[in-house]
Amino acid sequence: MTVRGTVGLALIFLALVVYLVETRPAPASAPSAALAPSLAEATRVEIVEHDRTGAVATHDGQFDEAATGLLRALESLRVLAVIASHPEDPGMYGCGAAAVRLRVLAGERTLVALEIGDANPAGTGVYVRREGDPAVLLVGALLRWELEKVVRTRSAP
Repeated sequence: MTVRGTVGLALIFLALVVYLVETRPAPASAPSAALAPSLAEATRVEIVEHDRTGAVATHDGQFDEAATGLLRALESLRVLAVIASHPEDPGMYGCGAAAVRLRVLAGERTLVALEIGDANPAGTGVYVRREGDPAVLLVGALLRWELEKVVRTRSAP
């Protein structure tokens, strides 16, 4: 190969590298963000599922084991992905009218308010929306697991 051919190939390669760097998608800022702030001040957890409303409140400043697990899960969960920032049909993800609603309160102040939708197809995550935000987020399936423990504890005789 001639020097001229080698220089030509090098320039084509350089142009491809510049193109790939310039056109790669920017990382979303929401993934890896915490799902919830510190919940140390929490005094009440409310769960609305279909037409049933359940609540767990602190007793002598402490939650029961199931509610404590749910609060710890909420604090530790990270947003894994923004699935849709403005979905046309949030019901596709189990959000909207069919969603379970979870609120964590400190007195009258809301610390966290979420719509909890369906599990993702792999079963490794759960679709959620924060109150007042149309974006559908994906978080770990631990949230659903801990939520079900609280519901089972509340419905046990």
